[in-house]
Amino acid sequence: MTQNALHSQQNDELLELHLAPDGEVPMIELIGELDLSTAPKLEAMVSGRLSRSSSLVLDLSKLTFIDSSGIAVLIRAFQATDRRGEVSFVIAPGSQVARIFSIAGIDRVLPVFLDRGAAVERLLAETAQDA
Repeated sequence: MTQNALHSQQNDELLELHLAPDGEVPMIELIGELDLSTAPKLEAMVSGRLSRSSSLVLDLSKLTFIDSSGIAVLIRAFQATDRRGEVSFVIAPGSQVARIFSIAGIDRVLPVFLDRGAAVERLLAETAQDA
């Protein structure tokens, strides 16, 4: 196995991405670590989902770690919707992600929720207003 193949395999083990069953709003659940080595994986999936839908929920509640490169991917996802707020983020209270979001002020700029239901409701309400 080459070094690049080994590195790629290790990155796949650090971050799992799960597409939630197609509901009213597409959702990606992240499990593990979102960092410099795993951010491109998420960015590719988010880009693909946003090319098919104008709304998306990113469930970060099972992330155990996030760094600045991961945060940059989240911000780019939000900006990709022209800041219409059609990307929502779910975080677990008291988690490392929640602490980082609070310290950096991200939770005051991006639409952040503590449960999936609230995130989906908000996006559905936004869609209804735009109709």
